[in-house]
Amino acid sequence: MEYKFWIALIIQIYPVVAMYMYVEIQRSYEFEDVLSEDQQDYWVWRSEASNLKTLRLVDHNQVYRTDFKICIDPVEGRDTVNFFLDDIRYANDGPNDTISVTFDGEYWDEYSTNEKWAHGHDWNIFRNSGRATGTKFLREGEYVIGVSVKTDKWGIELDKIRVIAEYQVLESDIFCGGRLVNTNYTWMQDDVEFIQKTR
Repeated sequence: MEYKFWIALIIQIYPVVAMYMYVEIQRSYEFEDVLSEDQQDYWVWRSEASNLKTLRLVDHNQVYRTDFKICIDPVEGRDTVNFFLDDIRYANDGPNDTISVTFDGEYWDEYSTNEKWAHGHDWNIFRNSGRATGTKFLREGEYVIGVSVKTDKWGIELDKIRVIAEYQVLESDIFCGGRLVNTNYTWMQDDVEFIQKTR
């Protein structure tokens, strides 16, 4: 009978333990996966890129923005997810460019890429932005991370974005869509659909 007592006790206390258990997951999204059928001219092959492709942007005035929809689903017993932008992987050859990040339309962080003059050879050398400043404490729902760039005449290549979430449901993808939008046509933005993540 004693083993039945211990089984019953474990069943009773497990939800309490699970509620406070530390859970962290990491997910990535390929920049080229935001492209619709009529935007396929924006990606290029790179042998050292994740999935062998990058999104190439030449954008002097931050006209284009990549939007990543994230779907937040806290584990049972938690009201919020602790959310971090962990990294943006990129390649650059020439003067430094600027990568700007927004969260639901509000400023989040900004990075300056490494200035490197390698006569085109650095397009296949990938670097990392590192973690964005600050943690977001997010309730269940959908949010949008926006990434825009200000470049020289040679542009920048964006490989993938990586996020970390604490207390998010383990089986979730976090990323639930992406798109590339032209901000000169703000009146059309609501009509630009998110490309659903396929992997």
